[in-house]
Amino acid sequence: MTVYKPIYVEAQAAAALALYIRAGQTPPASLVNGASDNKKAQVPSVLLTPITVTTQNMASTVVKDQFVNRSDLCAGSFASACSSAGI
Repeated sequence: MTVYKPIYVEAQAAAALALYIRAGQTPPASLVNGASDNKKAQVPSVLLTPITVTTQNMASTVVKDQFVNRSDLCAGSFASACSSAGI
């Protein structure tokens, strides 16, 4: 199974956190939605929900976001599968 988290969403969260941290402020609870265990402490975190990538949503996720080029994805023996999936 392949999962995907849009890079722009991760980048937005990272940038927002960086602004608060750089300003010496604690990020608000509305931004931080979980914690990660780094074996020393529970670190406040922004946890994003991954999207399961299927043939049905491949064009609207990884191809649309240019995470993978259609020409690379549908090269060679995969061309007919891409065509069947509408990619």
